[in-house]
Amino acid sequence: MKKIVAFVPVKLNNERLPGKNTKSFDGGKPLIEYILGTLKSVDEIEDIYVYCSDPAVKDFLPEGVKYLKRDKSLDSSKTLITEVLQSFAGDVEAETYVLAHATAPFLSKESIEKGINAVTKSGY
Repeated sequence: MKKIVAFVPVKLNNERLPGKNTKSFDGGKPLIEYILGTLKSVDEIEDIYVYCSDPAVKDFLPEGVKYLKRDKSLDSSKTLITEVLQSFAGDVEAETYVLAHATAPFLSKESIEKGINAVTKSGY
């Protein structure tokens, strides 16, 4: 298996800025749409998931992006990202995982491809 999967962990109940991942950003599009659009443009990625405990996030997902419900216990401000990563990897099998965040709307296709190539072809 050489499957490459991307995922964006999302909380809709952010403590500091509730709903930040779905708020309108530049051009009026929800913030999350920017990173999802970039991920969709990367040919090496076979599947893209939004990993969220709240199914309401599905209203913001473009065609081709899958929703995967995660346990609400991962929504705590004390949850470590490694816990989210381990949980996702337990739910979705892949050889390579690409973690991206809605709060990184300027991450480029080229940067993602460079990271994938470093892992899959250069032994990182």
